[in-house]
Amino acid sequence: MATPRPPAEEETSWLLPWNELLDGRLRRFTRGVDYSGPAEVMEQEARNAAIALGKTAVTFRDDMEFFEYVWVQFMDGKLEEGAPCPKCANTSFEKLQEYFVRCTSCRSFFALTQPKPVLPEPKAPPPVAEVVALKLLSAQGDETDRVGAHEELLLELTCDFRRPVWGARVAFNFFTGSKKTLHIGSPEVTRVPEPEIVRFTLRVAPDLLPPGDYVVDPVVRTIPDKGGDAIRLKADEVRKNVGISDHPPTVRH
Repeated sequence: MATPRPPAEEETSWLLPWNELLDGRLRRFTRGVDYSGPAEVMEQEARNAAIALGKTAVTFRDDMEFFEYVWVQFMDGKLEEGAPCPKCANTSFEKLQEYFVRCTSCRSFFALTQPKPVLPEPKAPPPVAEVVALKLLSAQGDETDRVGAHEELLLELTCDFRRPVWGARVAFNFFTGSKKTLHIGSPEVTRVPEPEIVRFTLRVAPDLLPPGDYVVDPVVRTIPDKGGDAIRLKADEVRKNVGISDHPPTVRH
């Protein structure tokens, strides 16, 4: 025969024998009959007792004119509807009320909760602008991929701005292999007051680049709002190859 467990120290100080009221029934306690003092003290003691006993307590205060009641119900926890029993992994439940179930295997008593809604991932905001195209033009305005070393080269970069920006600045890097040979840019900041397509042009003076083959890499930085941080736009897809030689340029018609 099992030896009765002596009550713990906190159990002997309880207003009510909470350890005897763990069957899941909803009970009503009346002020002046079952307890005295503030209802908040009664509710807090029920919650503390539930923690000490490995349970969960739901409490509710009910004021009816001259009478005050505290409703208390102990359970083994909360269970998301459709989930297995956290104590024995059983998936069969006996529904006792609309929001309460009892496991048919271990007899644990749970309050049902609705599954958490699956929220869609927030969509990334559209880009401030998109670099659309880069053209290399001869001094005559013809598109080309080769110019003479003693000739002027015109760079035309097209950007599609999706929203107004406080300022935009454009520069170009010239690479030979992995080595940056030249960085050229305009100190001017272009304001874009409304969504629009903007073409930036920059001239490369004659004799600035020695003969050779180069990759032209645009650098576009936008400042969406005054005082804000600059954002560099992706421009990898519009990079261009250009050859600088002592021969006449090849012109595309």
